[in-house]
Amino acid sequence: MLSLRLRKTINLVLLFVLLFSLTVPFGFRSAYAAHKEFGSREFVRIAAGEQHSLALKADGTVVAWGGNINGQATVPVGLSGVISIAAGWNHSLALKADGTVVAWGNNDDSGQTTVPSGLSGVVSIAAGRAHSLALKSDGTVVAWGNNDKDQASVPAGLNGVVAIAAGWNHSIALKSDGTVVAWGENAFGQMTLPGGLSSVVSVAAGTYHSLALKADGTVVAWGVNNENQINVPIGLSGVLAITAGSHHSIALQSNGKIVAWGEDTYGQSAVPADLTDVVSTAAGFHHSLALKSDGTVVGWGDNTYGQTNVPAGLALPVKGSKIAAGVSNSLALRSNGTVAAWGLNNYNQSTVPGSLSGVLSIAAGYFHSLALKSDGTVTGWGLNSQNQITIPGGLNGVVMVAAGEVHSLALKSDGTVVAWGSNNSGQRTVPGGLNGVMSIAAGDNHSLALKSDGTVVAWGDSGQGQTTVPAGLSGVVSITAGDNHSLALKSDGTVVAWGSNSVGQTTVPAGLSGVVAISGGRHHSLALKSDGTVVAWGFNNVGQTTVPAGLSGVVSIAAGGFHSLALKSDGTIVAWGENFNGQGNIPGNANLSGLVLQEGDFTESFQSSVTSYTYYYDGHSLSSVHVTPTLSNTNHSALYVNNELLTSGSTATINLAGAMANTVIPVRVEPYLRTGQTYTITLAIDSTLPEVQFDTNGSLSVATTAASKVTVIDTESGMDAASLQYVWTQSTAVPTSGWLTFSDEDTLSQTSGDGNWYLHIRAADKVGNVSDVVSNLFVLDNTAPTATVSSSASHAVNAAFPVTITFSESVSGFTEDDFEVVNGTVSNLVSVSTATYTATITPATSGQAVTVSVGAGAAVDAVGNNNTASNTLSLLYDTTKPVVTFGGFTDHQQFATPPAEFSVTVSEAVYWIAGGAELNSANALPLISMKKDGQDFSAYAPSYDEPSRTFTVSFNDTLEDGVYEVNVAGNVVENVYGNTLEGVNGSFIVAVPLVSSISASPTSLPSAGGSTTVEITGTNLTGQTVKVYIDGVEAAIAAVSNDTSATAIVSLPYNSAQTTKNYMLSIYLNGVEVAGQNSTVTVSAAPQPAVTLSSNAELAKLNVNTSGKELGLSPVFTPGTTEYTAQTDAKQVQLQLSASHPNAIVKLAGERINEATTVPLAVGANVLEITIQAEDGSVKTYTLTINRSANNEHTEPSEPSEPSAPVCPFTDIEHHWAKPDICEAAELGIVEGVSAHSFVPDGHVTRTEFAVMLLRTLQIEINKETSTIPFSDKDIIPEWARLAIQTAVAEGILDGYSDGTLKPLQTVNRSEMAAMVSKAMEGKAGNMASTSFADDARIPAWAKAYVEAARGYGIIEGRAGNQFVPDGLTTRAEAAVVLLRLWKILD
Repeated sequence: MLSLRLRKTINLVLLFVLLFSLTVPFGFRSAYAAHKEFGSREFVRIAAGEQHSLALKADGTVVAWGGNINGQATVPVGLSGVISIAAGWNHSLALKADGTVVAWGNNDDSGQTTVPSGLSGVVSIAAGRAHSLALKSDGTVVAWGNNDKDQASVPAGLNGVVAIAAGWNHSIALKSDGTVVAWGENAFGQMTLPGGLSSVVSVAAGTYHSLALKADGTVVAWGVNNENQINVPIGLSGVLAITAGSHHSIALQSNGKIVAWGEDTYGQSAVPADLTDVVSTAAGFHHSLALKSDGTVVGWGDNTYGQTNVPAGLALPVKGSKIAAGVSNSLALRSNGTVAAWGLNNYNQSTVPGSLSGVLSIAAGYFHSLALKSDGTVTGWGLNSQNQITIPGGLNGVVMVAAGEVHSLALKSDGTVVAWGSNNSGQRTVPGGLNGVMSIAAGDNHSLALKSDGTVVAWGDSGQGQTTVPAGLSGVVSITAGDNHSLALKSDGTVVAWGSNSVGQTTVPAGLSGVVAISGGRHHSLALKSDGTVVAWGFNNVGQTTVPAGLSGVVSIAAGGFHSLALKSDGTIVAWGENFNGQGNIPGNANLSGLVLQEGDFTESFQSSVTSYTYYYDGHSLSSVHVTPTLSNTNHSALYVNNELLTSGSTATINLAGAMANTVIPVRVEPYLRTGQTYTITLAIDSTLPEVQFDTNGSLSVATTAASKVTVIDTESGMDAASLQYVWTQSTAVPTSGWLTFSDEDTLSQTSGDGNWYLHIRAADKVGNVSDVVSNLFVLDNTAPTATVSSSASHAVNAAFPVTITFSESVSGFTEDDFEVVNGTVSNLVSVSTATYTATITPATSGQAVTVSVGAGAAVDAVGNNNTASNTLSLLYDTTKPVVTFGGFTDHQQFATPPAEFSVTVSEAVYWIAGGAELNSANALPLISMKKDGQDFSAYAPSYDEPSRTFTVSFNDTLEDGVYEVNVAGNVVENVYGNTLEGVNGSFIVAVPLVSSISASPTSLPSAGGSTTVEITGTNLTGQTVKVYIDGVEAAIAAVSNDTSATAIVSLPYNSAQTTKNYMLSIYLNGVEVAGQNSTVTVSAAPQPAVTLSSNAELAKLNVNTSGKELGLSPVFTPGTTEYTAQTDAKQVQLQLSASHPNAIVKLAGERINEATTVPLAVGANVLEITIQAEDGSVKTYTLTINRSANNEHTEPSEPSEPSAPVCPFTDIEHHWAKPDICEAAELGIVEGVSAHSFVPDGHVTRTEFAVMLLRTLQIEINKETSTIPFSDKDIIPEWARLAIQTAVAEGILDGYSDGTLKPLQTVNRSEMAAMVSKAMEGKAGNMASTSFADDARIPAWAKAYVEAARGYGIIEGRAGNQFVPDGLTTRAEAAVVLLRLWKILD
C-alpha cells in the first residue's frame, strides 16, 4: 500500500522491471532481469534466435516459427505454465512458473539443452550461441553447455545478481548494486567493462558486443564495432529496454518507439516507420521483433527461414496481467492494455475512463486510481480532494506509479521521483537529490524509494516507525508500503518489515524464504513464493490472511484495505477477505446466455449450466454449419468459436467439407479475469438406424387376427414421429405402397386374409436414417381351404393312373367317397400329409375322357372351414396303338420297273422305350430294316422327316429282280400314352419284263390283206402290257399267257397298190417300244385296176394363218404356181391345205397331213415342201418359204435401208443387270420370252431349253428326220423339242449321263453350260489341270478344260469374289449373256 490504509502490489521482478513496470523479453544473447518475472503477464513475451523466433502466449504456452534444422522451433508437446523464454543460436529455453527450465533444439557436443539435474528456483534465463544461463531466486547464476571460452564458468562467489545476458561466447550478470560482471571470451573487448560503469538497470549481449541500460535511461556499449553496433546514437535517452542482435543493437524508448543501429544488411535495423506502442523487443542474428501494447508482434529483417512470419493470434486470449487493490475496490490490467475496476465506487474510483488504453501499469489509492500508459504519461480518476489525481503538468518519461491514501508518486526513467496530492505528513516532499531510484511504494501517508544500489529511502509520516528503515538494510530488490508499515524483499528471497505491528503485520513468519514478490495491505501483509504459493500474516478480521486452500500458480499479489488478490499464471484473479462492497467479486463470468445452431435444434435444451450439446446429421448433407453464441456478460468476457474470436451474438461458419467422423466445435467463454469455460457442440454423424421393437414378434399359431404393439427407439438424433408408417403384407420384401401412419407404442392389427403375414414398420430418425423392419411370421386363416386335383399323367392315359389332391392347408375328414369320378373308379387313397392325398384312378372305356374332382365340403381345415369344390381333372383314356403305312408299294406288289424309293409313315409321334427320346432324324433309322430274297439287304439310304413322321428309303442302285421285305421293329417305340408300335413288315417283288423275240405267221398275205398271228417270247411278261404296232401305229394288244409268251392277232388292209406293201411290226412293252424286235409282213400288190385313175396332183387351197389371221403369200396362190413366200415373226403357223382331187394325198415333208396342220418356225427361212400325190401316183411339189423374223417388224425383200433401233418387248428386265444383252439376244433370235412381254430373267434354264438356244446361236438347222434317241428318259422330252434335242445330241452338243438318262428337264448348272458352249466351238477347249477361279477345287475334273476355254474367250465370267460356282444353276439372264458372247465370237 502507498497510504496508511491502502495496499499496493509490487512484483518481485528484475530491477529493470521494477523500474519500468513491464516485462522485457530476453534476447537470444541477453537477459534483462535477474529473476523469473512472476509478475503479471501483461503481454506475450518474445525472443529471437539465429534463424528462429519464439513467443510466449498469455496462457503460458509457447509458439515457435522460422528455421528448425535442429528442432529449435519444435516446441515440446504439452509444454505449459511458461513465464519466460530465451532463444540461443539453434536452441530454445523456457522458464516455468514452478522455477524449472525446459530446453530443446541443438545439443551437439556442448550440452546446451541438457538442463542440470535438480535445477529449480530459477527466476530468469538467457541463451548464448551454445551455452545457457539461469538466475536463481537467491541471486546466484547457473551455467551449462559450451565452455571453450569459459563462458559457462561462473565467477566464484558471484551473488546478488538480478539480471543475466548471454552472447556468442561470453556472459554478463547485473548485480543488485547496479554493477556488471562479465566472463568468457574477450577477443573483441566484449567483457572489458567501461570504467566507472554503475547504476545499471539492464544488460544485453550480442555476438561480440555488450550493452548496459543505466537508471537515467541512457545506454552504454562496448566490444566489436565492425558494423557500428556500439556507436550509440547521440542524444539517445528515455530508454526503457535494450536488446542486442548479432551485429546490431535495439533500444526501446519510454514513448513506445524503437531506435536501432549497427548492421542493416537484411534490414534488421530498418525499424518500420509506423511502429509505435512497443513494450518489448527482441533481436536475432539478422532479424528483429517488437511486441506492441495490444499484444501483437511485428517482425522485420532476414526472413530466409520465415523467422519474421509472425503466427496470428499470439496475444489471445485477453487475460489479467497486473492487479492492484484499494481500500474497498480492486483494479486489474488486462493483457490488451485496458483496465477493469470493481468494488466501492463512491468517488468513481472504479469508473475507468472510457478511452483509456495502452496502459502498462496500475496503482490503487484509498479512493483514487492511477494508470501508467505506454507513452510514459499518467492518468488518474476517483477522489481528487487533495489533487491526488491532478497529474503535474508535463509529466512524462514515467516508468512506475504508486498511490497512497490521498497522494501519488511517479518514478521517471531518469531514476527521479515526482509526487503530488496531500502533503500533510511530508509524504510528497521527495528528499533532495534523490536519484538512481529503481522502484517506489506509497503507504497511507508515507513514501518509499528503492535505489539501484539495493538501499531504501523513506519519507512522510513516521508515527509508527514506518519510515524508519532498518539500519544496514541492503540487497533489496522490491519494496511495498502498508497503511502504517513497510516491507522490503531482499535478493536472497527473505522479507524485512518495519512500522506498525498492532495486529502482527510486520511479524514476518519464521523461516519465510524463496519469496519473489511482496504486498502490504492496511493491516496485513502478503508474500508470493517462487513455487507460486502465497503466505499471509497480520490482521484477519474478515479472512484477508486466510489464503484459499490449494491456491497455487500465482504470479502476482495485491493487498487492499481488508481483502487480498492473487493473479494466477493463467491470467485469472482470486480474491479473499472482505467483500462488503463487492471488491472480491471478480467481474465477468464464463456463461453463455444463448447458443443457437442455424441448421437445427440441439438434442439438449439450452441452459447456461449445460456445457455439452449435440446435433446429429447424416454425415454428408452439411458442408458447413452456422453457430450463434451469446455471452451472459459482454463487458468482461471474450468469446471464441473454434478458437476464433467472435463478437457475442454474431454467427460463426464452420466448414464440414470432407468430415468423416464427428466434429467437435469448442465455444469458449473467456472472462478476462476469471477461469474460462468451454461449451462443446458435437456435430455427430448419426448413421445408426432407429430400433424397432415388437411386443409380439410373430406367431406360428394359426389365428384370425395378428396384432403387435410397436415401440420405436432412437438414442442418437431421436425418432421422427411423423415418419412412422406400417403395412401388413404376405412377403418379407419391403412394400412399395400401402403404407399407413401410426404413433409410437400403437398396437397394429391385421384382421383379414390368410396365410403368412408380416408387419412392416418404417421409421426414420431426425437426420433421415430410415429403418425398414419386418416382424416374424404371423399365420392367419380366414378362408375355406381349396382343393386341387392333379396327376403326373398328362392329356391321355392308357391304363390306371395316379392322382394327387392338394389342399391349400391342412384338412381332415377326406375319404374315397369324396371323389367325383366319371368313366373310372378310385382306389388306394393315401394321406401323404395333412394337406396332400394320393389315389389311383382306373379308367373304364377307351376313347372317352376320365374326369376326377373333389366336391365342396369334403374336408375341413383346423379352424373348421369346409373346402370349396376343386378343379376337374380330365384325361383321355386311349389304348389305341400307333401304326405305320407303306408308301410307294403295296404288300406283295410286283414291279416291272424297279422302284427308286419307298416310304414308311408313322401314324403319330412315338418315343423310344429305351431312354424316352422322341423319334427324330438323328435316332429314327434303326427302326427300319430290309431283306432281299430272305437275306439282309442294306443297299439303300434311309432318312426320316420329323414333321411328317415319314421314313424315305432311297435305293443306292437299280434293284435287281427279287423279293424285297421291309421290316418295322416292334415294341421298341411307343406313343405319348405308352401304347407300343407293333412290328410290321411288307414286301414287294421286282420282276423286269423283257421281250426276246417276235415272229409273225404268216409273213406274207395276198393283196386282199388278212390276219397274221404275232408270237412274242420273253421273261416276266405276266401282268405286263404288250402291244403290237404296225408302222408305228398301235394295232393290237397281245394276250400274255405266261411269263415267257404272249400272242396277238393283227389284221392288215387290202393293198390296192400295184406294188407289194411291206408292213413293219414292232412291240411296245408297257408303253415303251422294244428296240431291235421287229417283224415284216408283206401284202401282195393288187391286180391292175379296171378303171382309169386321176392324175390330178394340184392343190386347191393353200392358206397360212397365225393367231387367227391369214398371212399374205407372194405371189397370191393359184393352183398352177408352185413356189410361194410369206413373212412372219410368229413361232408357228397353221397351214390349211386341200387337194383338187378328193383322192389325192397331201404330204408335208414326206408325211401325210390332214387338211389343217400346225408347223413350228425357226428364225430365218423355213422351207416347206408340200407334195400332192395324184390317184394314179403322179406327184407335184409346191415350195412354201416362210421367213420368220426375230422381232415384230417384217423385212420386205426390198432395197436395204437403215435399220431402226430394236424395241425390247420385255417389261420385267427394266432394271436388270443383263437387260442390254437380253434385248440384243432376243433381237437376234437367240432367246425368246416366256410370253410376248415377259422374259423372267432370274428363272432357271433346263438342259432342253439351253440346247435349243445353243442351236439357234450356232444356226444349226434342226434335222426333220425322226431318229431313235438312246436315253431311258427320252419320253419326258417335251414334244416341241424332240427334233431339236435329236439334232443337239447328233451334233455332240448335248450328252447324256452315265446312268443312261438325259434328264432333259433338269436345270443346267454352270459347269454343264460351260461344257456345252465349249463343245459347240468344236475343239477349242484344251486340256487344263486347273482354272484361274478361286473355287477351282470345286470344279469337276471333267469340266475344268471346258470352263477354262469358255473363260479364255470371255464367254463365261466368275461371280462375286472370282467364284465360278460350278454347281450354281444357270439363270435365263446368264444363258442369254453367254450365248450372245458366243454369237459375237463366232460371227
